[in-house]
Amino acid sequence: MPLQTFVPAVACLLAPAWALAQSYDLSLTDASGLDGSIAVDVQTDGSLRGDWDPDTNPDGTRTKPGLFGSFGATENVPVPTTAGLSIGDNLSASSTGSLSLTLNPAAGTLAITGASLDLIGGSALTLPAELSLQFDSFRTRSPESTFIGGFPLTFPLDDLALTALVFEQTEPANGVLTATGPDEYTFAIAMTGILSGEVDAMGAPVPLPPTPFVLPLTGTVGVDGDTATLISMTTLDQDTLEEPMTPLPAIPLPLPTILPPGSTANVILNLTLESIAVALVADLTLVAEGSESGCPADCDGDGSLSLFDFLCFQNLFAAGDPRADCDGDGSLSLFDFLCFQNAFAAGCE
Repeated sequence: MPLQTFVPAVACLLAPAWALAQSYDLSLTDASGLDGSIAVDVQTDGSLRGDWDPDTNPDGTRTKPGLFGSFGATENVPVPTTAGLSIGDNLSASSTGSLSLTLNPAAGTLAITGASLDLIGGSALTLPAELSLQFDSFRTRSPESTFIGGFPLTFPLDDLALTALVFEQTEPANGVLTATGPDEYTFAIAMTGILSGEVDAMGAPVPLPPTPFVLPLTGTVGVDGDTATLISMTTLDQDTLEEPMTPLPAIPLPLPTILPPGSTANVILNLTLESIAVALVADLTLVAEGSESGCPADCDGDGSLSLFDFLCFQNLFAAGDPRADCDGDGSLSLFDFLCFQNAFAAGCE
């Protein structure tokens, strides 16, 4: 091979990672967090029943609907019951998570893929709550008591916790990137995903309904060497109502006696989740940092490699665009195609 041919070929193989767009793997820093309020209203339908069991809990409470009549020595009959759970308070927590960011300054675009954001950072946030019960009249044994039904009874609860509030991106997002200085940009993008969560209610997990959610982000991106930093502040305003009609795990409930007062009837709630309403209003701050992920052939900047990256490179080459000078020799030739092909074959790290 003539020297003038051999040299650019070697240069192509040894050239540093080339890219029209550069990708970064980012993680949220401690400066990320959620500050606002949440309100959850849960409505259920089912029954309550004493926790008596002839083998494992022979001294437990037994129940039977009605105010009069016989009550056999082994009767433990479910009592029709509806229950409502209201949870609400201010919400303040750090956020954790990660995302992949692709910048294409020449095209004025950015892409975000694979965003997984735990908005409360794995915390268990205690929230004040009230349980409202409405049941048919019934009697108990151990203790012996009568409960007059037909109207709601409200009990304050202090052992409820929001244990999860998560946003999972479901499709790639593309946005606008505007240069404001050397390696400094503003951006605007909207991510489509699912917002879900879970509340721990007296030891029973109550899932918040997975809800389609669009997370709009605006802010700044800075690049320093092979490191990128994204900063965004946005307001979440979500108000949803779902009717899942799914059974909940059994919930033990110590029920204060009414007639006579002063004792505790230990019952178990067996309920079906009929509806759940969630209202979330909060400011979300995201500060994410990370290094290059190594996807040099991502010409179109969508965060993945496909036929469109070849078409993108071909169009730049045909237009004589210097960005198609993959091997960095100052001219466009067949070796730039070979260089790009090598970069494509290497894939994304």
